[in-house]
Amino acid sequence: MSSQKKINILLIPIDNRPVCYDFAIAMCLIAGDINLFIPPREMMGSLTSYADINSIFRWVKNLDVKIDYAICCLDTIAYGGLIASRRVETSEEEILKHVDDFLSLLGEKCSKIYAFSSIMRISNNNINEEEKEYWNKYGKQIFDYSYNCHKNGTPPVHTIPGDILEDYLNTRKRNFSINKHYLSSGFDFLVFSRDDTSKYGLNVKEGEDLQRLINERQNAAMVLSGADEIWSGLIARAYSDFHQKRVSFNTVYNHPNAASVVTRYDGVSIRETFCSYLNMTNSSESEDGDISLVVNAPLKIQDDLALGIFEDENFSHIFNFDKSKNYAVADVRYANGADDEFVSECIVDEPADIKHFFGYSGWNTTANAMGSLMSVAVIKFIAERNGYFDENKFKELMFVRFIDDWAYQANIRQMLRCGDKRSCSELFEPYIIKIAHFLGMREPDTAFYFPWNRTFEIGIVLK
Repeated sequence: MSSQKKINILLIPIDNRPVCYDFAIAMCLIAGDINLFIPPREMMGSLTSYADINSIFRWVKNLDVKIDYAICCLDTIAYGGLIASRRVETSEEEILKHVDDFLSLLGEKCSKIYAFSSIMRISNNNINEEEKEYWNKYGKQIFDYSYNCHKNGTPPVHTIPGDILEDYLNTRKRNFSINKHYLSSGFDFLVFSRDDTSKYGLNVKEGEDLQRLINERQNAAMVLSGADEIWSGLIARAYSDFHQKRVSFNTVYNHPNAASVVTRYDGVSIRETFCSYLNMTNSSESEDGDISLVVNAPLKIQDDLALGIFEDENFSHIFNFDKSKNYAVADVRYANGADDEFVSECIVDEPADIKHFFGYSGWNTTANAMGSLMSVAVIKFIAERNGYFDENKFKELMFVRFIDDWAYQANIRQMLRCGDKRSCSELFEPYIIKIAHFLGMREPDTAFYFPWNRTFEIGIVLK
């Protein structure tokens, strides 16, 4: 093993969900030279509570180690979390004072600061679970208002009550102003993420305006689709920067038009998502790349497993690709879960060669899946080259990804929603056997829980 010093990374996550908290810890553990410093989970926000910002501030202040890279979710510090960013009534002035104080503290503790902030999303439904209360009556109307404002350049005729529309637009105006402020905050790298987006909308326009400012000022910053996975790309970027190593990728698609497919909730093509994460992770593209990114894509329209939307044309799930060279699989044929037949017949049908297998992901959106996958692949590749790769931790990480994205999202979630009364242990058992065999590991003692008391996400604990 190399005697090179370890890299100290501080992460301020979006919230306490397993994909934002546990996943980060697990990803860093595959590289034995990463020391991850992350606030206690109880300080982080959830679906119904906001982050304890003052406790996080004190926790960072009490760290007695020099941090090489801080990866900071600005939504957590500014509002109390991603969901809180759409709900809190705090004034812009109060938010900016708190943020600037926190950034001054980070400047004292950290050599480099990579930060990310969301462009407030506009969900196309009347579900207020993650929005303000009025979304249950006017959410879709507000989405249509936003869509047509951007598409046509003028506000459309609408029936949204004036006070509700004013409140919504004022919240957007505040958050957008705060995002513009970040461009003068001196970050070493800054990401603005578009969460749950479409072709048109006030959020899309704000992204365009921010990108224009980035170009004018030549900031080390970018705008891209995604949200929950952004931390992973910035950790991979920090690891690449620390080791002064750029990983190269080439793409292998399941059909000729896959790269140009615009995926659900991202508003951009698969190719654009790929290129965004090349930039984010400080990677490059090459015909004979270090890693082949194997992409299982929809033919024309990305269906949604969680919502039961099936509009794409039916075509073969069989997709043969070269497993004798380094490869990672981005399974984005569906939103919100894996392609069950593809995983069963083309991936886990025979044991993996861990030397060449660099990861799998079929998590939620294309940006979620592809971004986190490329980040894991970058860390594995660099860690191997420097003698720090932990194969057992990589297998554990991949076990959780398959259990979540394939077993749960693509299969068991639908069973539970249809009233299946079997226990999680019974439902997951056949998948545990198959995944453990594929990864060449013992079948772990596994526990499951619902972190936000809903079926959309699941927590997986390896005992």
